[in-house]
Amino acid sequence: WAREQLGKLASKLVASLPDLTALARTRVGGGGVDTLMAGGASQCDAACDAIAKYVARKVVYYELGSAFLTQLYLPSPLDPASRLAPLLTRLNPTLAAIVRGVALAAWSKQALLAVLGTFSLALTAVLEAPNRRYAPAHRTVLLQDVQRLADFFMDGGLLDEQVVAGSVSPLRALVEASCAA
Repeated sequence: WAREQLGKLASKLVASLPDLTALARTRVGGGGVDTLMAGGASQCDAACDAIAKYVARKVVYYELGSAFLTQLYLPSPLDPASRLAPLLTRLNPTLAAIVRGVALAAWSKQALLAVLGTFSLALTAVLEAPNRRYAPAHRTVLLQDVQRLADFFMDGGLLDEQVVAGSVSPLRALVEASCAA
């Protein structure tokens, strides 16, 4: 998005300032106007990526962190109140606000992918936590939760099914390993 906006700005400047065309061919410090614009676009892209990661970490670790630690799969994954659904219910308004609040769909996807990745890492930590034990009887409900997570992030078609499936596949493998006899 930033690259596109800077490209439009450069085109307007070239059209309105004919002398800028000559400047674009002039190299200043090894670069010209094109190099400066590309550098600006790269910095904008990097800033947007950093913001997406920050929002994801804040949402998952700050807003939902205590629920991951004190409620998820405690006392047992078989207890409906300790399953993933309550966390996803709490996450839903935040994700809706992200999608509504981000003007460009590509950055909405970037933010949603960051939240999915961070959420998956937090769920991995819960599944590997030393204070939680899983039995073969837990396998079905844990796999249902992983599928619920995938469905949640594919809802509305904002994230590609293959991308989401790739993001949650390590969770499926971890559930299988955690619930082995």
